[in-house]
Amino acid sequence: AKPAGRFSLATSEIAASAPFIVKNKSMDVRVLGTTFNMTAYPEDLMVTTTLLTGKVAVTCHSQTDSTTQTTILTPGLQARFQPHEGVLQVDSVDVEEQTAWRRGEFAFEDVKLGNIMTIIGRSFALNVTFDTPELQDIKCFISIQRDKGYEEILKIIHIATGVNFKKDGNNIRVYK
Repeated sequence: AKPAGRFSLATSEIAASAPFIVKNKSMDVRVLGTTFNMTAYPEDLMVTTTLLTGKVAVTCHSQTDSTTQTTILTPGLQARFQPHEGVLQVDSVDVEEQTAWRRGEFAFEDVKLGNIMTIIGRSFALNVTFDTPELQDIKCFISIQRDKGYEEILKIIHIATGVNFKKDGNNIRVYK
């Protein structure tokens, strides 16, 4: 990710020693000498920033009006902003879980299957569909190396949740 200008950002980590601003249409993160993780996919309803070290000022821009909200993050805090709703939440998070991707891992602790499959779909260029919306709400605890490949990851999810997967090209159907 580049450290200035407006751009669409996927999950990435940025380390900085001089102040700069990372901008997305919904959130500006003023970097004050730090390491943080920002996730901002255009199709997501939420933009997140998780602080690992240092300090950042996060300014969020509503997409429904001209209001902004600003908060300061310290290590272990995550700002989650819903631009269409104008809702900013700040909570403590498990930084190791949030940055597992740096170690080539998927680590999910009490995470909904819908969220897990979105991440797996993005990581392996898969289109994921669920037979019923209820399947997306099943919570899961897994940690696995990404290089095991998605088929092994789906086996682990099957063992953990009991859901089944049907593969057809790049399409994955989740069913019970």
